[in-house]
Amino acid sequence: MPAKKTLMIGMAVMAALLLGSTVVGEELEISGFFDVTSTYQNSQSDQSDFGLGQAEIDLESQLSPTAAMAVAVAYNNESGQFELGCAEIALSLYSNNNTFVNSFDVAAGQFDVPFGIDYHVYHSIERKLVTSPMAVDLTHGGWNDYGVKFNMATQYFNVGIFGVNGFESSFEVSTAAQSLALGVAEGEEVNTTPANAFGTRVGVMPIDGLELGGSFAIGINESGKDEMLMAGVDMQYSISNVDLKGEYISHSLNRSIAGEKNQGYYFQSTYNMNRTFLVGRYGSFKPDGLKWYDRISLGGGYGVTDGVELRFETTINENSNNNTNILQMVVGF
Repeated sequence: MPAKKTLMIGMAVMAALLLGSTVVGEELEISGFFDVTSTYQNSQSDQSDFGLGQAEIDLESQLSPTAAMAVAVAYNNESGQFELGCAEIALSLYSNNNTFVNSFDVAAGQFDVPFGIDYHVYHSIERKLVTSPMAVDLTHGGWNDYGVKFNMATQYFNVGIFGVNGFESSFEVSTAAQSLALGVAEGEEVNTTPANAFGTRVGVMPIDGLELGGSFAIGINESGKDEMLMAGVDMQYSISNVDLKGEYISHSLNRSIAGEKNQGYYFQSTYNMNRTFLVGRYGSFKPDGLKWYDRISLGGGYGVTDGVELRFETTINENSNNNTNILQMVVGF
């Protein structure tokens, strides 16, 4: 991100903070979070490092009984810069808990795309394990985009529909024939972005505490052909102090050259004990043309005080010796 754009975002945040404290008072809610990590990796070249994971400042305001806005400025630890993470306006078109349809709303702007269930915990303050599942990371990980989304909720099911720009995919040119067809050098990385992407998620709640869901997304290129197809099923179940969830995702890139199909799944269980919790996850991922790659993640956490949590995770990669131990401190305000 150019330095000028970064400076403008910083000035906008400062102005919003000043406005919130001097003009609109309690109408503007300011919150945020950040986390720091210490990582030790077991490999042939053992290495450890410290770093900043995520950091975000969130501004929200209820503009009227039916309209609300949200803006978030987030730290990108890959580029080392702050950038816009969310900017959306939401309108409540209908709300009544005494009718079959409880609510219907629409939102537009920049937001985390509601595919599957992992988007609920993209933020480190919400995720009990430090890392995200391979099935999410290697298909659509952290899908954040510009567009519009519609949501309808009833007592027994909910439906979300979205239309966005579509996320980028990349592949490496591996043969001379590919390099000639694409006009690039062999070994060069080529990025493609669908002109638009559309999708939906439907969740069904047959009993208290259980939700079964299905998601679908399609990416359309500039020629009007589908370039990306993604489908998934998910499950969430909470009973007493135990939270269970799982997800399966199939991801296909239908390029005329270098098409690919990936798939993966994970199961996760969390046991809560007052300020302490234990969590385990088993995940597996199959890249196009390769075998299944398995990973076990075990961890736990302790709430030091309100808004401060200390967490630990160890990952065991069954197909390699490249295992990782992570200690994380996350702070929300």
